[in-house]
Amino acid sequence: MGQSVSATSPIRVLSATSLEARNTAMDNSKRSMKKKLAEDVRRLTHAATSKWKIGLGGKRKHPQQLGGPSVLVKSVSCDAALCAKINSTAVGSTCDVKERSEHATRIENQPQEQSERKAKQRSPKKKNIPLPDVMMSLGKFVLSKTEGLTCRPTVADVVGWMRQADRALQLNGWTVNSFLIESHVVFTFMLMQAAFEQFAMCSLLDLKEVFYLCLYISYTYNANEISYPLRPFLVKSDRVGFWDKCTGLSLSISDRMLKINNDRDYYEYMLHSLLAYAH
Repeated sequence: MGQSVSATSPIRVLSATSLEARNTAMDNSKRSMKKKLAEDVRRLTHAATSKWKIGLGGKRKHPQQLGGPSVLVKSVSCDAALCAKINSTAVGSTCDVKERSEHATRIENQPQEQSERKAKQRSPKKKNIPLPDVMMSLGKFVLSKTEGLTCRPTVADVVGWMRQADRALQLNGWTVNSFLIESHVVFTFMLMQAAFEQFAMCSLLDLKEVFYLCLYISYTYNANEISYPLRPFLVKSDRVGFWDKCTGLSLSISDRMLKINNDRDYYEYMLHSLLAYAH
């Protein structure tokens, strides 16, 4: 018969040791799982709280309403205060940049405003002079320069020459608006001054030719169209002589033609010189 195993045999001791070790391992495993689960909960709570801080704006809710622990209230308050400080700093810097830009713009505009103010103070308000008076003054100027002619034109003749050319261009469709305004009459007066110095006029026909020549230059220089027909301004049949005189006169006073359009003082001087013949 075989021998019986006693209660204190090594096999029973080994089994008890193995069971204890297994229980210890299971406990350790449970503790590690609990610890990992707690870490996962803490991480998820932190992520949810971060989304809450970004999405809620300025209105704050209690963290417990979102499932987060109460210990996060302090960190949330600190983060909100930091965001508010950053926002206020950004707004302040933006306002500073805007103020500096406006100040620089004011500094840049000061010289222009001062020059405009001085120009207004220097030039008084211009009085409106009737156009017939200006045209009559041009007629009297031409009459004063033709004392040596046997047949002299009248003031009405000179005014009629201007109106005749303007009417012919309007009827033929070359222009819509009338050319006869104050500045154009003054420009023609300046051309006539130079023409009396440059050309010799021995008859009324010569005078009329030179007058229409100056009027043609004034049209081509000041009027709206690029070019104008020669027929309403041609008195004699010599077209080559007409163009030679136009070119010579334009080249001789080209500087004054530019000056009267750019320099207001010079224009006022020419206007007053023309109106002096009205008296």
